[in-house]
Amino acid sequence: MLKTHSMVLIALAILFCGRTGFSQTQVFTQPNSAMEPTILQGEKLSAEMQPFQPSRGDLVIFEHGVEHEAVLVVKRVIGIGGDVVEGRNLQIFLNGKIKDEPYVQHTGKRPFPVGFKTLETFGPVRVPAGKLFVAGDNRDFSLDSRDPSFGVVSVTDVRGRPIEIVDSPNLGRLHRSLRNASVVDDRDPQKTVADSFMANLVANRIGGAVDRMEPEFTAGLGRPEAEKAITRLF
Repeated sequence: MLKTHSMVLIALAILFCGRTGFSQTQVFTQPNSAMEPTILQGEKLSAEMQPFQPSRGDLVIFEHGVEHEAVLVVKRVIGIGGDVVEGRNLQIFLNGKIKDEPYVQHTGKRPFPVGFKTLETFGPVRVPAGKLFVAGDNRDFSLDSRDPSFGVVSVTDVRGRPIEIVDSPNLGRLHRSLRNASVVDDRDPQKTVADSFMANLVANRIGGAVDRMEPEFTAGLGRPEAEKAITRLF
């Protein structure tokens, strides 16, 4: 059963499939924030639906649950068979060393309520052979292998891997590759800066966005005209 804290869902990141029938490539909708900032809530992603041998850092789509109640879930592989994974004060230690995770975000309010301490500190957990220790990138709002009730995932339950973002409210994120998603953004740095600026415009254009824009951008425009000009960018 999914847990909640501070009225926010601890999300499994269950995927909604946009196609029916068998297809090696399928499109899914991400219904929650468990994989942010890598995959945003509401974004659509294409996925290559065939089993593979995951490595640390890979994004995987796997079945989770019991028999006919199993659902497809997307998470990131933290540890593979033989690894020892431990969490201390929101930091992941892999085989005794702090794991560099630039894709992770922490947005939850601390201290965590009783029952959610594994979001912060857990283990150490030795990953059995043929199993995967997985976690969501939005660590404060993801139900994953840190919680014993979720546990590790069998490699035989892996059904595929995400390929890229195919639909997003943020146009700068379209076609963002998810194959090498352990890199925060492997696109051209100048384009990344431009995309970040566009994303900030979208996020801030309502409720005083014009006040935060560069003066030269809105020079000669009244506030209503400036807001319309910003809106037309998207």
